[in-house]
Amino acid sequence: MQMRPGGIAHYCAPYLGALCLLNLALGRTAGTSAAQAVHPERWPRLKPALPRDPDLESRIEALLARMTSAQKVGQLIQADIDSITPDDLAHYPLGSVLNGGNSSPHGDKLAPPGEWLALADRFYDRIGEITALEVRVTGLDWAFSPSAAVARDARWGRT
Repeated sequence: MQMRPGGIAHYCAPYLGALCLLNLALGRTAGTSAAQAVHPERWPRLKPALPRDPDLESRIEALLARMTSAQKVGQLIQADIDSITPDDLAHYPLGSVLNGGNSSPHGDKLAPPGEWLALADRFYDRIGEITALEVRVTGLDWAFSPSAAVARDARWGRT
């Protein structure tokens, strides 16, 4: 699969911007070394909410050892529907896809509900089965996945 040049720039730009902001937040400039800007000894020492479970830690380590670097990085990325297509998911192992925010089907902010549903269904047909399997394994009975939710409080910022 060949990615469109514009798609690559649109897909990567937020992450490059985030790296630049992180460097600024850490006080790094072209002439500043990381040792001068970062002071871990000043960071607060927090105790974990739960005690370490050696069995769980070993399971996590075994799972991480089976993943490639690309898969690990992919799990950290949430692409939105303007920057990826359902077919791209066969080539890019992403953590999630955002259907909403500032994106819309085919860039049409006034797209009718049927267009939103058709696009969401195309993503769902590729990721729905694996999402259900992964959530079932965790024992949870909910997931951050395709949903239609009605806001209950109009003061919430995402309403």
